[in-house]
Amino acid sequence: MAKVIHITNPLSKEIEKIFDFEPGETVLDVAAKLYGEGNVDFELPTICIVGDKPLLRDEWASYVPEDSEIVSFVAVTGADIVIYIIIAVVVSVAVSLIFAVTPPKMGAIPEPDPVFTLRGQTNKIKLGDPIEDHYGRVRIFPSYAAISYNKYIDNEQYLYSLFCIGQGSYEIEDVLIEDTSISNFDDAEVVIYEPGQTVDLFRDNVETSGEVASIEMFGPNEPEYDSWIGPFSASGALTSSDILEVDVTIPSGLAFSNDDGGLDSRTVSADFQYRQIDQNGDPAGAWQTLQIFSKTLKTITPQRYTLTKVVPSGRYEVRARRTNNKDTNFRSSNTLQWESLRAFLPNVGNYGEVTLLALRARASNSLNDSSRSQVNLFATRKLPIWNGAQWSNPTATRSAVWAMANIFRAVYGGKITEDKFFDLEDFVLKDQQLATEGRYFDWSFDTRSTVWEDVVMVCRAVRAKPLLRGSIITIALERAKTIPTAVFGPNNIIQGSLEWDIKIYNQNEYDGIEAEYVDPVTWKQEVLECALPDSNGDFLEPMKFPGITDRDVAFREGMYEESKRRYNRENVTFSTGLEGHIPTWGDLILVQHDLPKWGQGGRLLAFQGLVLQLDSEVTFTAGEVHQVVLKDKTGAASGPHIVTEVVGNSYEVELQSSIDLSVFDFSETHELPVFAFGVQNLEGKLLTVVDVTTNGE
Repeated sequence: MAKVIHITNPLSKEIEKIFDFEPGETVLDVAAKLYGEGNVDFELPTICIVGDKPLLRDEWASYVPEDSEIVSFVAVTGADIVIYIIIAVVVSVAVSLIFAVTPPKMGAIPEPDPVFTLRGQTNKIKLGDPIEDHYGRVRIFPSYAAISYNKYIDNEQYLYSLFCIGQGSYEIEDVLIEDTSISNFDDAEVVIYEPGQTVDLFRDNVETSGEVASIEMFGPNEPEYDSWIGPFSASGALTSSDILEVDVTIPSGLAFSNDDGGLDSRTVSADFQYRQIDQNGDPAGAWQTLQIFSKTLKTITPQRYTLTKVVPSGRYEVRARRTNNKDTNFRSSNTLQWESLRAFLPNVGNYGEVTLLALRARASNSLNDSSRSQVNLFATRKLPIWNGAQWSNPTATRSAVWAMANIFRAVYGGKITEDKFFDLEDFVLKDQQLATEGRYFDWSFDTRSTVWEDVVMVCRAVRAKPLLRGSIITIALERAKTIPTAVFGPNNIIQGSLEWDIKIYNQNEYDGIEAEYVDPVTWKQEVLECALPDSNGDFLEPMKFPGITDRDVAFREGMYEESKRRYNRENVTFSTGLEGHIPTWGDLILVQHDLPKWGQGGRLLAFQGLVLQLDSEVTFTAGEVHQVVLKDKTGAASGPHIVTEVVGNSYEVELQSSIDLSVFDFSETHELPVFAFGVQNLEGKLLTVVDVTTNGE
């Protein structure tokens, strides 16, 4: 059986009535039930929709719905609602303006950087990946700038690690291992290297052989003994080194448990040799002694040693053998292992315009294999800031404006070095406004993307959008506006081009947003439920807000996005002339048109004192205040101005106060100004621009 749905407000999810059609009942019969018998009267303009298609009024009396159909009666409200629009501009004669419910997509948002999750926070080797570009205040688990290595000093193991914090310079608050400050670790040294500085805490270009890994060195008396172990190349082809190191361990200690319950000494000895090889791995010299190793001890504590040899620059291979018999008695501990082989290549030293962190630390219960890759820090990016006359030295800032500017200017980004391409005066004003609002951008870029995609993400965090006005880069903030920047009406809208659609509320729509942001204390993703007061919040749309680390800001953005989805439900399209270039994204415009009864309008013929002479009649409503908005010679809006009726002449209105007449031109070289007239705040439809594109004509 067919059903009737009665919706009195298309911008609300509430349905006034739902009931079934009676057999043989027409659409007109049902309309009479809803709105009265006989001539059906509507307090508001009402559309009848069958399924998803409108049904014209003259078809109501004959149309009997099929059993499966749904018939909706939707009242079109006359509320003063700001609509989002997209404008497509034609450079020649005509311009196409398209009004959309929601702003255009801003590109895919990448997954949050791993530094923003507690699970999997580790330092990583990222060969071939982009160098991280951090903005604002972030917690950073820096990637490795060089391969880490270990060595033994006085039976203690020391870690040598070099990390790349990211592009540019930073104000660093603290360096931690997991959640513990590095200052709480004994014998740990950290040095921060600013861009361009040379790493000098330790050798930074060390290659460790993958073939040598805790190889047991059997004694000549053991069946596994095979004389020399190796040789193994200390470094890869096309490399040269000037220092060779081998690590030797006695993993179970060196002793014999005697009958008295004490320890007797035992000895281990080995011979390590090296020789030069060419880039093909073939011998290029004779074997030479790297070191003759010998230890006599009585201890059950593991013993570890690093043997170092300075050599002429070249490529080398190393071999080793144990030179004394192993005591195979089960009461004896004298196992010898060749743990690792390293070659020190020429230092890199200067890594360019990145900040580095060098760490030299002694291994302990707290600093071990499981925590060595948990080095992290809190830091705020330093960026150049325009002070009205020049760029400052890099200064710690969380500003989204200067983050955007840096992405455009950076040599690894947009490479735009000339200031003439930026609206710097507006940048300063926007930065001040965002600081007042408490809006910042805290984020780490660590994946490949385009400059424009990154800039769009930065702006999205502060509810803004980057714009190109000709060749000038500027920023538009999505904020409430009250003064229109342009006026459009039948005189500058191409005839027959205006279309107006209203999206009816769908019961299957999301009824809220699950806003995801990063907590600035825990640095974990947190979610907030953002639902309007009349929503249950049962069907939430997940939405990420990258760069936002403030709970209140995240909540406001979630509520704003949900409010837009609920209330911005009107789509309008029309074509216009070159005036389509005047408004840009975020601008408020006034549209007057007779067809949907958006105010009254026409052209302004002349001024006579305070009296405006019009080319079309206007009608006053008794007891109401009336206003007029005019389009000046630049295409901008002038007004609204309060006007009163000129008795006996419906082609004239009188201003209540004088206005600047110099902005109007009535000469033959200019089009006559356009006017929009009506009851106060109903002179036309207020629309907010969300995009401007040409249609190619």
